[in-house]
Amino acid sequence: MEESNKNQKHFTLIVVPHTEGEARNYRIPLWLCQVACFGVIIFFITLFTLLYYYRDLRETAEENVFLREEIEAQKNELEELTEETERIDFESDEIEEQIEKVSDILDIEPPEVDLDVNTP
Repeated sequence: MEESNKNQKHFTLIVVPHTEGEARNYRIPLWLCQVACFGVIIFFITLFTLLYYYRDLRETAEENVFLREEIEAQKNELEELTEETERIDFESDEIEEQIEKVSDILDIEPPEVDLDVNTP
């Protein structure tokens, strides 16, 4: 059993205190160090991958905020244009009524004027 123990490779860590005291000797099997190194490598790969995706998501979120603001501005502009169109449509109806009144007063045929803003 001693021979198999000597054949195993170990990582030895010796801790020497500053004051007078006994040095401590720690022996760690080499395979355990390899597993720990592999774990650290996997940890950093995972960390950098998560950081990359976090940065990408943050940029997407910032773009979404910008697009929401732009959509809100376009919505407000569309509401203003709708109100303007309604106002113009109302005014064109009033003009048509005035044309009919003037035509009735002058006893002439009203001209064919299409002031409807809804027709192309």
